[in-house]
Amino acid sequence: MDQLYNFNFNKEKNFFYHSLSISCFSPLTSLYQNTRLYKMNNKNTLFIKNIKYLPNIFPQQVLFRYGLLHASTFCKDNFSQLSAFGLIGILQGGIQGHSNVYFAKKLNITKTIKIKNYFRGPVFSGSRVIVSQGAPFLLTDSFNNSVFKHNKSIFTYYFSLFTTSITASIVSHPLHCMQTFVQNNSSVSQLQMFKQMVKKHKWSLFYKGVESRIVLLFLTNLFNDLFLKDIWCK
Repeated sequence: MDQLYNFNFNKEKNFFYHSLSISCFSPLTSLYQNTRLYKMNNKNTLFIKNIKYLPNIFPQQVLFRYGLLHASTFCKDNFSQLSAFGLIGILQGGIQGHSNVYFAKKLNITKTIKIKNYFRGPVFSGSRVIVSQGAPFLLTDSFNNSVFKHNKSIFTYYFSLFTTSITASIVSHPLHCMQTFVQNNSSVSQLQMFKQMVKKHKWSLFYKGVESRIVLLFLTNLFNDLFLKDIWCK
């Protein structure tokens, strides 16, 4: 019980920096993704015009992510790192749902904001983060050791991180797109939405708006490496 309430300043500081850093970029990705997945005129203009609303949800995003890190760390300590990333995915799906649905309303994609829609698509969000964040976190060292062997350096390490991150971003992107669709269309069942979107978009689910996620996920995986690895890998 004492350990449960043991305050670790370094851990709390890292959690705060991690939450603050990602919250600067993730809501912008939600906005960008919405302008790319739906047919809109003047996509770039709409993106720039709606950036001004980011401060309205920024404090909540930081707070939600801070809580997410505590919950996922508990999961990691009691189960495994992979299960922790699955939990991150489900909870992060709700956090991204918060920004996604908020901007979807600003863009007139959806008419109402319902909290229950934030967490639609937990299978998509959980499996997405296991691939997009779990794989780089767990495999970067192995990739670096296998490819560069006796020529390892700080540069080869971050090259390995970037390589695993960009690969995981592309592979997991259809899951991210599907989560966005089900959050914005609560009147249709998730299975039906999945069938409709696969039929409509096909292979484009791998690349529509993926450029923003490649940047976001590299930054996210970099922040995971800088702020979480020392704590999670002890």
